[in-house]
Amino acid sequence: MKKFSISQKLKFLENPVALSKKWPWLYWRIYNFSWKDYFWIFDNKLSKASILASAAGYLLYLNDILIHNGFGFEGITNNFTSVFGLDTRQKLSLIYFGLILISLSRLLFLWRRPNSIRLGPDLSSWVIHGLREFTFYDFNELHGDITYNTHRTLYGKYYTDDWEAFVEDARWEQSGKTSELSPAQKKRSRSNVDFSTAKAKHEDLLRSILIDRYYEYSARNKISLLAALALATIGYIMFLLPNFDLLLTVVRSHIS
Repeated sequence: MKKFSISQKLKFLENPVALSKKWPWLYWRIYNFSWKDYFWIFDNKLSKASILASAAGYLLYLNDILIHNGFGFEGITNNFTSVFGLDTRQKLSLIYFGLILISLSRLLFLWRRPNSIRLGPDLSSWVIHGLREFTFYDFNELHGDITYNTHRTLYGKYYTDDWEAFVEDARWEQSGKTSELSPAQKKRSRSNVDFSTAKAKHEDLLRSILIDRYYEYSARNKISLLAALALATIGYIMFLLPNFDLLLTVVRSHIS
């Protein structure tokens, strides 16, 4: 019986090709499962401020004092009991542990997010960043990745001739090979090489490369994405439940 290493098992879960024949719908769901569709869950004002969970913990620590001093929402709820049967201690506990889980999901997001999300996080921001900041060697690495691992979208299905034309305009081919050339010969040899001009001239090609790699890189680390989503979902439910309960209690008190 063939044994699989942990890395091989994780690679299978990232792209379970074996499912494509028996359960194609499940395969495509997993294949398209990507950070690009969920990054907003971990990159919003609440998740960024979830470190304030420590402040909520401080409230929990003072919970008995707060309750003793009449802390609560009895005034606006007309002393109606909670719709979900939650007392003040339980509400504070839900808010506290909800923020903790949201904070953990954001930390996992910051640790495991792909570069396309870290430098983006959306497609437009990633492309703009790439065109502005990437060097020739960065684009060469992206091109090599497409060549070695194949393209993910039709954007990555460009002709090799197009890439070679960009290389000719962007990089001095004689670099490191001019020991026998005079300064004047070197100057003439590299007079037609300009990376900025080459980027502008071949922008369509470079955009295609960046778009294809955005979709590819954003679909990596699926296990971490699933774990982060699980933490965030539970955290948001716990955080929002007391607020929803308060809303329903206030509405019920006014209707009654």
